[in-house]
Formats: sequence, structure tokens, C-alpha cells
Amino acid sequence: MAGKRTIAPLLLIPSIFVTDFFAKQYIEQYGEKEEGRELFRGRLQLKKHHNTGIIMDFFRDKTEWILVVSGIMTALLCFCLAFLLPKKGKRLMKYGLSFVIGGAAGNLYDRAVRHYVVDYAHFQTGISFIDRVIFNISDLCILFGIVMTAVGEALSDGRRK
Repeated sequence: MAGKRTIAPLLLIPSIFVTDFFAKQYIEQYGEKEEGRELFRGRLQLKKHHNTGIIMDFFRDKTEWILVVSGIMTALLCFCLAFLLPKKGKRLMKYGLSFVIGGAAGNLYDRAVRHYVVDYAHFQTGISFIDRVIFNISDLCILFGIVMTAVGEALSDGRRK
């Protein structure tokens, strides 16, 4: 039974990568750069954006630096997961790290091959900061994984006391 618990988080990583890859391929081929397409009564807009920086195009003229740092961070997260996988419990942390690694790998691939990350979705909330953020599946997985990992760590800290 321990094998299933070890392999499931690992299978999540390529699943996220492949899903993100094909979504970005589709957007690159068919996505509109100007108008975009509205979904959910205009609450979500799909519009192709090439992000050469990190979130909201910060550090856009530091593409090589971002690639190196992203690669190092992704490798460190892989080592953390490899260390954590054989341990009993910590399921939220294992899955959280898998979500982060899968998302990071998707964006890292873009940075290495395309020299930019394909972003394509943003919410229309009426909150200007949120409305300016354009993201992709990898970004959502990274965010979700960070939350899962933090909750998993908080819960395991509570059990130790």
C-alpha cells in the first residue's frame, strides 16, 4: 500500500505539465492577443499574453536570471519531495509539493524553450489588482500547491505539540 501513496503524488506532476502544455499550445495557435474571449458571463477572459518576467511581468528584462533561479528552485522542490515521499503521513505536503513542481515545470519549460511564459486567463472581479493578473494552469497549480503545503505543514505542527 505504501507504493500507491508514493506514486500518486509523482503521477500528478506530469499530469499537470501535460495539461498545461496542451492548453498553452492551443492558446498559442488559436488565442487572440487583443480582444480575447469572455467566459462565465464575462467573469473570466482568455487572452494570449507572453510574459518574459515573473508575475505581472516584473523583471521582464532579466529572462536568463529568472530561468536559472526557476530551475534551481524547481530542483530544490524535487529534492524536498524525494525526501518527503518515503515518510509516513504528510499527505497534504506531498500533494502540495507535487502541484507546485508540476506548475513550476510547465513555466520552466516555457522559459527555456519559448523564452517567455504563455499566460492566457484573467478574472474580471472589479478589484483592479486581481483584474491585472494574467495566469495559466501552471500558475494556478503553484498557488494551490503552496496553500496545500502550508496547510499540511500547519496541521503537522499542530500534531507535534
